[in-house]
Amino acid sequence: MKPKAKPDKPDEVFKAPGFRIERRGRFTTIDTHRTPEEHKRFLERIIKSRPLLLDEVQNATQDLLKLVHKFNSLELLAQVWFNNSVMDPNQYKEYSFEGRLHYVEHLSALELKDAVHELRTTEMPGGAEIKKAQELLDIIFGRTLFYYASEALNPEQPGHLSRLDRLRFETIVHELTIRFPTYFSHHADILRAMFGRDFVNCRLEGELGFNIEQALKCVQATSDLMMERLLDRRDKAREFGEQLRTYVEEFKRTGKFTGPDEIREAANQIRNMRGKRAKQTIKGIAVSWAFYNLHDTCSFTASELAGKVQLDLRPAEAFLDKFSLHFGDIPADYLLPQPTSPVRLKPIIKYGEKYFCPAVHLLIWALKPQIEKLLKPGGTDAISSEPKFWERYQRHRSNFLMQRALAYFADLLPRAEVYSNLHYSIVENGVEKVVELDGLVLLDRYAFLIEGKAGEVSPSARRGAHLRLVADLKELVEEPHRQALRARTYITTTERPIFKLGAGTEIHLDKNMRQQFFLITVTLENLDVFTKELFQLKELGIFGESDVPWAISIDDLRIIAETIKVPAQFIQYLKWRLHLNQHIKIVAQSELDWLGYYLAEGPQRLKVPAGYDYMMLETYTTAFDDFYLYEQGERTIPAPRPSQFCPPELMTILASLEALDGINYIAASEAFLDLSFDERKLVANYIRQTHNKAHSDQIEFVGERTVVILTTSANDPKACGTLAQSVAQERGKTTVVLVLTGTERKVKAFGICEIPQNVR
Repeated sequence: MKPKAKPDKPDEVFKAPGFRIERRGRFTTIDTHRTPEEHKRFLERIIKSRPLLLDEVQNATQDLLKLVHKFNSLELLAQVWFNNSVMDPNQYKEYSFEGRLHYVEHLSALELKDAVHELRTTEMPGGAEIKKAQELLDIIFGRTLFYYASEALNPEQPGHLSRLDRLRFETIVHELTIRFPTYFSHHADILRAMFGRDFVNCRLEGELGFNIEQALKCVQATSDLMMERLLDRRDKAREFGEQLRTYVEEFKRTGKFTGPDEIREAANQIRNMRGKRAKQTIKGIAVSWAFYNLHDTCSFTASELAGKVQLDLRPAEAFLDKFSLHFGDIPADYLLPQPTSPVRLKPIIKYGEKYFCPAVHLLIWALKPQIEKLLKPGGTDAISSEPKFWERYQRHRSNFLMQRALAYFADLLPRAEVYSNLHYSIVENGVEKVVELDGLVLLDRYAFLIEGKAGEVSPSARRGAHLRLVADLKELVEEPHRQALRARTYITTTERPIFKLGAGTEIHLDKNMRQQFFLITVTLENLDVFTKELFQLKELGIFGESDVPWAISIDDLRIIAETIKVPAQFIQYLKWRLHLNQHIKIVAQSELDWLGYYLAEGPQRLKVPAGYDYMMLETYTTAFDDFYLYEQGERTIPAPRPSQFCPPELMTILASLEALDGINYIAASEAFLDLSFDERKLVANYIRQTHNKAHSDQIEFVGERTVVILTTSANDPKACGTLAQSVAQERGKTTVVLVLTGTERKVKAFGICEIPQNVR
């Protein structure tokens, strides 16, 4: 029962001197084969080309600005915005979406280098100009990424880049190109919880002029207003096209033109065209009219925004003021695309009394960092000078993070004991002191030691500053992990570990019952760029030689809690995921890609194919996008919640195991879940066979790594355990014995004997 073999012949191949990329399905392998001398010459050529790269960016930028200045301010930007941002959610697929949202952001910044908004001409950009702008942006970003990638190269040290240099480049690429750390509705929910408390809301209204609900309404209204105007213009263009066709047909039939004078000449030319060409010309005129003066079509005033969401004018104006840039706000020497572009925090452009938002996709993600930047005392843009408020807000933010995280763990593990804000006593350097553990979750033989960090990644770290990168990672990932490690050490080395809660409540932990500990750090910010291959941070001196934790953002934890409905499956996923934190050289883009792979491909552990240095997964988030875009109302075509294949017969077994008393039932469920998809089908068939009275009262299934014994005889748990141990020793495989009873074939008793994974 082996997993399906990957095809020998690759689906796609890209070759260059000393370099080969192959794609097989969703697997991509990269192979480099240069001699040391070839590699040194290769590096020398790249380093020599770096000044040329900047020249090419400069030249492409000048050409792009010439195009921009050929038309009215914001007009070319509006056309590029439409080409890269407007999409059909029913058709959206991350892997095939051709829009480049970061192109729009960079062009917005370039546009705002101009001192004022100008009306230069009645001419509008055509297809050729829009295509040229896109090509120039391709050059700018391509050369920029290559420039950053080559900055740490040294032909005298031709080995691999240091982990810190690689992390700097990966951070810059991530900040330049990756958007949407989670789904709109999920982020809105977090913003309401963080900024909706009375003491925060009062400060927002008093200092900023709006509260979080008003801000969220303005975010949605900005998008709705722009799309409504765009669609209204489209509908009017269609109507105009139909009217023009009617005028032309009447003109041809009667020789008289009865339409508006301004289209008489066009109608006269079209009536002399053949049918197909005439239809195409009318359609072209209608389309051109739809996109005429596009930036003005999609612009709005503060009063229009307020009216859209039925707000007073003041909060709408305050919101627009805090999230808008003006012409002249971008320095004249702005050239390379920036990881922390001002457009990221202020995606709206104000000109005159109107507002245009080409980066509407950034607006909700700008709320948290911009609001916190304004409320945090000491910053250049701070409008608040009260440290006590900021300290109280930080406590609230941290409490929210842990309360929400533990609620998700309670959803994932309904039978678990869940505790928060624990204290315990340790001795360090001969001195006794009381320390904290943010969260403790106990289930069966497992203990989850959870620490949270609600801080943010600093702008300098997002720009790839070496020292700040390391400092932020130590604060957000290593420090909470060290605290979880400390709790584990306390439990394993103390004869009677005791944790204290509020009001004097004590938890006496039976450490002999807890056979495995999961060390988990939860962050408020999505740190995928740093944590998706956490083992690599050891090279920076982070974690040292200690176990590597599962570092998860609250956004991803929510999706996992909403996706995995079998407690044992979550534990199996966690073990599978922690295995990837070892130095196995398999990379993915995000935590959701790992989860998507696990659900789609099964629980078998990944390994790099023989003959290759490492493997990179393509996207596995499409099923999540389809489901959540439908759930939040953007997609009209229903999509199921992502799940892993498991026949209903096995789901019944798993549910009945979960309902049994005692311990170690999770191990029995894990043994079932460890079956491949094909093996699950066979076991489901065997379960159905137990209905057949003529069949033996015991069925044995031998899988690649697991033996399943199904019986209907009234064996007790002790007898089941003895049988499982005997078969496991004989077969050298984990063995689970299940006593099935009743027509529904639920589990009455079980026995389990595990063979460690590394022995199999």
